[in-house]
Amino acid sequence: MTADVQSSWDRMITWLRGHSPATAEGVNGPATAKAIDEADWAVGVPLPADLRALYRAADGMRSHPRHVGDLLPPFYQLLPLEEALRFHRSRVEGFADREDSEWWGTEEEADTAPAGTQGFRWSRHWLPIATNHCGDVLFADLRYGRFRGCVMKYDKYEGADRRPMWPSVSAMLAEVADALEHDGVAAGRRPYVDAEGRLEWRDPVGLWIDFFPLRGDAPLYELMRFADRARAGELPDPRAAELIVARAAQVTDALTATAETLATGGAARYDDPNPQDEETLRGYAAAHGGLAGLIDHLIATATRLQPLAGPYVDAYEQPYVRGQVPPMVPATVRESGDIVIDGPVSWPGLLSGLGYYLLKLADELQSR
Repeated sequence: MTADVQSSWDRMITWLRGHSPATAEGVNGPATAKAIDEADWAVGVPLPADLRALYRAADGMRSHPRHVGDLLPPFYQLLPLEEALRFHRSRVEGFADREDSEWWGTEEEADTAPAGTQGFRWSRHWLPIATNHCGDVLFADLRYGRFRGCVMKYDKYEGADRRPMWPSVSAMLAEVADALEHDGVAAGRRPYVDAEGRLEWRDPVGLWIDFFPLRGDAPLYELMRFADRARAGELPDPRAAELIVARAAQVTDALTATAETLATGGAARYDDPNPQDEETLRGYAAAHGGLAGLIDHLIATATRLQPLAGPYVDAYEQPYVRGQVPPMVPATVRESGDIVIDGPVSWPGLLSGLGYYLLKLADELQSR
């Protein structure tokens, strides 16, 4: 495993030096053995071999995100151990001053739950490894269990409310290295380098579904707003707009079909229609009568979808409720031919992702 980490890290650094020099220059040198041992003591358990190997390769990055870019998707920079332990102490001490509650649980529950378990209360056995410098971190879950060493996200408002992003630090680095070398996908994002030589990770073109909770009157509100923009009659390129509306309608069709199956108690799954193939989109648009017909179809589908989404809005509007597990559905999501998600996902999150997807498509409408 240590060799795997070193191999992935070498691949990442080689790519950064050739394509993203600003990010490469932001990577620190190795951590000292003493600093790594202190991390063992701070989290109360030994660090896994792959995590120790990462720190032997680099002690995080300089904490100036405007200058160094994001080494890890979607927008995270590696934390130096000193900063990681400072964050860790602040969270452990912060929760120690709070009374136990039904919402965030007890210290014992947080520390003894199996690795990979979601929760809001910060565990002593969580070690932050990367930050977005806005209060959110990626952390290695060092509690015991089959998922020990997995990498999860902690949101400053919602806690660790999602399943692990990677099963290990080793797997995380391998996926990032592959994405860099082959213009592939890591954590649902593709790498790109800005004009300043900084690595960033762009949103996928297709439906991004990592959005939980489902809020308000979504998705009908965004669907109606999108339709209003599409029918405004001031589109500079109606032919290009037709493709964009067809993409929105295909995704909405697929979500509605899944929702209707769930409502009848059937075995539902979401299979993304991969809405980037122009020939397929043109055929779909023609079958619905062109741009005007697509807009009418989109509104009709949205009207069917909204009452099916309503119960999930009521039940899952709060960011994190202890012990609440959202309903999951098998899903396949593609981007430009690549499968970016293939497995169970939160159904409320999938519905909520439609609103974000439509916001992006509406921006495309205005620019065409």
